[in-house]
Amino acid sequence: MKTLIPIIIVLSNDSEVTLYKNKKLLPIFVNLMKRNGLYNNCLFLCCDDQNEQYCKDNNIENVYRVHGIGVINHSNDFKSIYKYFIESNDQSDWHITLKLGHSIKNINLIKRAIQNIDYYLDFICFSTKYVSSDDLILYDNKIRNNIADVLIQDKPVNILDTSIFICNTKYFLSCCEKANGNESIFSEELYKGRYKILGDGNQIPIQGYNKEQVDIFVNFLISIQEIDPIKGED
Repeated sequence: MKTLIPIIIVLSNDSEVTLYKNKKLLPIFVNLMKRNGLYNNCLFLCCDDQNEQYCKDNNIENVYRVHGIGVINHSNDFKSIYKYFIESNDQSDWHITLKLGHSIKNINLIKRAIQNIDYYLDFICFSTKYVSSDDLILYDNKIRNNIADVLIQDKPVNILDTSIFICNTKYFLSCCEKANGNESIFSEELYKGRYKILGDGNQIPIQGYNKEQVDIFVNFLISIQEIDPIKGED
């Protein structure tokens, strides 16, 4: 893909519900990217026949099939991105990783992130509100790695919004090489970098734990975007 800042969408296949999400969200996501002039920047990564077929069903041509990885999930998706950059020799200075569920978010977050790229930084991200305690809780808008002793219950806290991440590619590759496939080491290395958190994206994470919840989410997206995911847009 020849673009300065690719938007990489990793299609996970770690569960039946995940695959169902991909099937339902892909047509909506493609329409959203096209409407906002970002579709040509998108690259879809997968490692299985089913996700590859979903891409074909939506006439997506910019697909990269990752080999040597049987299952892609939230924790190991960096490996597929690493393999893409190494095998394709993509020379993009920066790249964006984006989750399909980002379809509900303000698309201007992507443009805002690009506008804030500074070569002094290693990555750029957003925060979001979440009602839980989590190892990605932000304190004073700073990333803390050792907060297991802190417990915040029953009130919104700020956490890293991992559904959209903007990273200097050279830095990302160096973190992958140091980690040598170890997920914990990769996270530790990544968060040592110089970063900028662009405030609260005012987004509440929506999870689909079963097909019925996914359907509710998809129907909501269709209603607010006024898109027919079957017919698409002219």
